[in-house]
Formats: sequence, C-alpha cells, structure tokens
Amino acid sequence: MSLSSHVQPRLLIAGSSSRGSDQEGSQFLVFFGVIALLFLQPLLPHQHPGHSLSAQTTIFSEDFSDESSGATSGTSVGGTWSTVSIDAGAAGVNTSKFRWTPSGNNNQVEWQSSSIDLSGYGSLNVAFDFTESNNNGDAWITLSNSSISSVAIATDASYSSVFTLSGGNTSTVISILLEQHSGKFVTIDNIIITGVLDVSGCTNASACNYNSAATTDDGSCTLPTGCETCSGATDGTGTVVDNDADNDGVCDADEVTGCTDNTACNYDSDPTTDTDNALCVYPSGCDTCSGETDGTGTVVDGDVDNDGVCDASDLCTNTSACNYDGSLYTNASCVVPTGCDTCSGGALIDGSGDSDSDGICDGNDNCSDTGACNFNDPANEACIFLDPCSCTASWDMVTSTVDTLASVLASKVNVSTGVKLV
Repeated sequence: MSLSSHVQPRLLIAGSSSRGSDQEGSQFLVFFGVIALLFLQPLLPHQHPGHSLSAQTTIFSEDFSDESSGATSGTSVGGTWSTVSIDAGAAGVNTSKFRWTPSGNNNQVEWQSSSIDLSGYGSLNVAFDFTESNNNGDAWITLSNSSISSVAIATDASYSSVFTLSGGNTSTVISILLEQHSGKFVTIDNIIITGVLDVSGCTNASACNYNSAATTDDGSCTLPTGCETCSGATDGTGTVVDNDADNDGVCDADEVTGCTDNTACNYDSDPTTDTDNALCVYPSGCDTCSGETDGTGTVVDGDVDNDGVCDASDLCTNTSACNYDGSLYTNASCVVPTGCDTCSGGALIDGSGDSDSDGICDGNDNCSDTGACNFNDPANEACIFLDPCSCTASWDMVTSTVDTLASVLASKVNVSTGVKLV
C-alpha cells in the first residue's frame, strides 16, 4: 500500500532483508536521533517556557498504558495519535502496546501522531520500542517535512539515525508504518519525541565571537587578522582585541620606541618607531653625528684634547705638548719636550741636558763632572775627586768599601792640594 500524502522518504526497521522467511522471537529497541538545524536564535526560548538550550525537552510521548484495549486512537502527552491506512488485519492497543496483526502477507498499518510544533527547534529525537514475533516484521518512521533515505536495519542491534528538517518548518507529523506477514504481529511502545532548541551563531572555533552552543552558523563569524587576537569568550560574546594601537602594522608587543628628531645623532627614521624624544642625543660644541638614521647613531667628539678648539682647526692636539691647550695658549704647532726638557706656561724649558750622559738630567744630577770618579754612578752621589786620580773609568760605589776608600786616600793624598770634594 502507499503511504499517506504527507509521508516522504522514510527509515526502514526490518526484521530481515528477506520478507519470505518465517522465523520466531526477535525484539528490537530502536532509537531515532533526529538532528536538524533551523534558523532559531538564542532569544527564542520565550516561545517554549522552561526549555533549556543545553537539554532535550520532551514534546510528545505515548506509552499506551492509559489506553483501552483495542483503541486505535488516543490522547498523548503533547498531542494525540491515531491509526490510518489500515490493510486487512487487527490494529490497536494490546497489553499497553500498539499491535499490528495482519491477515495477509506484507499488509501494513500506519500509526500517526498529531501535528507537532517545531517552532524554534533545531533537532528532534524520536525513540520507540519495536517488537516482532518473527524476523519478517518491518517498520518505517517518517516526518512529514524531513529528508532521509530508507535504511534497512539488521537484526539484533541498537540503531541511531538522523532526520534533517527543512529550514523554516513550524510543524511536523510523526508516522510509523508497520508491516508483517499474515498471522504474525509487530508492536510499538514507549514513543518519545524530544526537541532541542536551535541556537544560531558563529560555529567557527577560530573566530573571536565563536559560540560553543550554536547549532546553526549564521555567517557572523569574525576572525582575527594581523596583530589581532580574541578576547577568549566562547559564548558568542567574544570580541577582537586590536593589539596595534597606532595602526602602523607593528604589533604593540613588537613596537620600538626611539628618537624621531632628525637633528639628534640617534635619530630613527623608521615611520613605525614610536616617539620618545627624551632618548635623543644631540651634538654640541665641536661634536658631530656619526650619520646613521636607524637609531644607532652616536656623537663624534670633535675636540679630542678638550681645549675648546675644534680638531678641524686645532694645530696641536697632542696632550703631551707644552702648548696643546688652545684655551690657554696660542693655537700653534705642538712643542713637545724631549729628554730632560720640561714645560712651563705652554713653553719648553731646557732641562740643561745630560752632559755626562749618565741618564740623569743635569738639573737633578749631583755629579755631572766627568773628571770625578763617580760622575756616572747611578747612586747619584756628590762628586769624588782623587789627586792624583787613580780611579777607573767607572767608579763602583756599591762594591767599594769605606776601608778601601780610606786606604786609597791615605796612600794617594797630596799634602799640597789635599783631597778636593765637590
């Protein structure tokens, strides 16, 4: 037989892939999970008081426990039910179950709910118990505005299938079509239809306004770019965090602060450099800049002897010269003392040389007379003269003893001249 006009593609629950066999005692518990996404926004719960976005809500149920035996229609929680399109056979409530016993092979009956309000629901879950007296019983479930292909279900298993609702649907009718061989029966029981409200929002977990509860993507996702990051909320309230306050393309964490005054030696010409001219270093006096414009420039000292005369015009920058200080003396070529010479008032003072070439300047030499026995003695003692002189070329005051000297003096003394000590 054909289904009623509202029945579209259906899910088949079959006791066997072959209807010709006649086997006994098979029972199935079938759970149909129907998940479909509509256009509901999170504000819709006022249409269904008490509904939770995160929990299923029972919108229709029937266990036939309050129905009279043989009843072919009745009142359910959330609506009513009825029996339609009956082939030859017996249909109705039997021992708190809806039972179909056909009088011909492959005869069918259709159990049908009243219209169920879908407003605001994003998914429907349909569950019921299915029992048959052999493996040849079949069952289909359809929603009047669903889209699902028929699926054959193997024996002795638990099953889950998905119905997809078309967008904009506001109601549906649940139909369960039963089929069996003559003289056998099938039953259904504990029909429960639950719904989950649709939540519209951003479903991209990489987006800043990602809503982990959203079931329908509404195209509102905002993804971070460049320096941007997300605030971290995952309930749809997340925002984009800028991280480039001056919009120069350099992230705040990577910003460089420097001197942007082009008259400073450490001027940084990079347009992304943040200005802090307290860092600027300027030349003064004879100083100039090294010339870099990337913030690494330095001050070049233009007065190495610090005499106030710039090196470019300073005729003497040797600080060893007597006249190097241009702030005190005439800017002239360097006069550098050598040997025993010294400086005074920017002029060279002759140190009288070292006439005896003993390495001691004459001004400090206690004996510079080359006629003395000890003129070149490093001990720099007063001159010692002997007459007649019997000194060697080098007078060694270290190895000579007082006794030796006295002996020499005693043997060599000239009474007329005596010993001349200078």
